[in-house]
Amino acid sequence: VYVVSDLPVIADSDVAAITLIAQVAEGGNAGVEGVVINSDDNGRISPAGVYSNGANNVAAGSSNSNPDTLAMETVFNEPPGADPEDVGSDLSTDIAGNGQHSDSGAYQVTPPVILSKSVLVLDTLGGNDPHPGSTLRYTLNVEVVGNVAINDLVINDLIPANTTYTAGSMSLNGIAQTDAADAPADFSRAIDILSLPVTGIEVDLSQGGTVAVSPGVNNVIIFEVTIN
Repeated sequence: VYVVSDLPVIADSDVAAITLIAQVAEGGNAGVEGVVINSDDNGRISPAGVYSNGANNVAAGSSNSNPDTLAMETVFNEPPGADPEDVGSDLSTDIAGNGQHSDSGAYQVTPPVILSKSVLVLDTLGGNDPHPGSTLRYTLNVEVVGNVAINDLVINDLIPANTTYTAGSMSLNGIAQTDAADAPADFSRAIDILSLPVTGIEVDLSQGGTVAVSPGVNNVIIFEVTIN
């Protein structure tokens, strides 16, 4: 038995948890699941809840009054869940002898690309005061995580308000990039250097869709602006 789960709408690094609960049921005809057994002949009741027998949703939790006889008995004898995260239908710990057994799992949603950005202030006096005329040097670190390469990875960043892009300041992994859209000389550009002011930069790490960006490699993009 396995569970196929749609990816939930959650934020990066949130954890999605799934619990699969098996409920005992009577034997059914070929291709038809049997009805849920709510309690055994010793009066142990399966937790209340709504379960599916494959055709209809049925409620569990109502006791029967079948006395013990010498004939065949219904006895809940399943063990408790072996792991702390195993739970019953009421999300409490999976206990022994309640007609259910469960298993739980969880997965963490992480982005395929991790991008971080930092800034270094270089002022006109050799310090780090962000006054007019000072330079802001931005560094973008881009890394593909996991074990699958990413196609068509293009990084865009806006020039901050009240600053002016420093022509020719862009680099990728220590290699100077031209501001013009002149691939295949390089696959970076200042948007739009032909009609100033420049409003952003673009770096195509996939080189026009011809290269898959491998995981585990940190790509470093640097560009500078001047405070107006």
